[in-house]
Amino acid sequence: MKVKQILAIFIVMLLVAVAVPFIASAAPGTQVWYLNDTTFSGKYVMDKGSPSAASPNEAGDYVRISAWSTAYWFADEAAQCAVGFPAGTWDGQLWFMSAPPVGTNKIKVHVGYYDTTFHSQGYQEFSPDGSQTLFVMNISAGAFTVPNTKWLMIQVENKYTTGEGHNIDLDTGGSSQSNFTSPGSDPGYPIPELPTIVLLATGLVCVAGYFGFKRRKQGYIKAQ
Repeated sequence: MKVKQILAIFIVMLLVAVAVPFIASAAPGTQVWYLNDTTFSGKYVMDKGSPSAASPNEAGDYVRISAWSTAYWFADEAAQCAVGFPAGTWDGQLWFMSAPPVGTNKIKVHVGYYDTTFHSQGYQEFSPDGSQTLFVMNISAGAFTVPNTKWLMIQVENKYTTGEGHNIDLDTGGSSQSNFTSPGSDPGYPIPELPTIVLLATGLVCVAGYFGFKRRKQGYIKAQ
């Protein structure tokens, strides 16, 4: 093996050795999204990592979802590039101002993204028993990509039939603020974090070095 080949392999190994520990120690990890009662374009906003300062169960700090209707929560900012989420579990806590009534129908919660319509990528539904104000969610979602300039979104459906007492009031403030936690494989919405960029750059450098070396080798052989 020639000196140049040994040098090229050494450089590639050095780049990988430097990049991998950095990526492992600084992976994006999970993000918590808090459902708020602030509206945007007729839909609500969910804030990344920032719960409301309001006291729990404060009057007016909730979202009422009427029987047989749906509420949507946008991420607090649009994706700054195409952001891909691998398949994973979205954990959530849905808090209600009072226990939803017993009913034959259910409350259904989706995770997905919004462009001009909502695209559900996974959901979970449950039937209230008339006594619970907290429902723990574990939504299994498939892999999906939020397109550039579009939004991550949570959808909550009140599937009760229309009738007296079938509205549900979702708590959106204080210590009992409804929230969702993204999977540990979260790429760093709204834009992939620096470790992802470093990994991509390392790969590109390795590929460029490999093909550059091959071209030089082929040119050398032809010159013989």
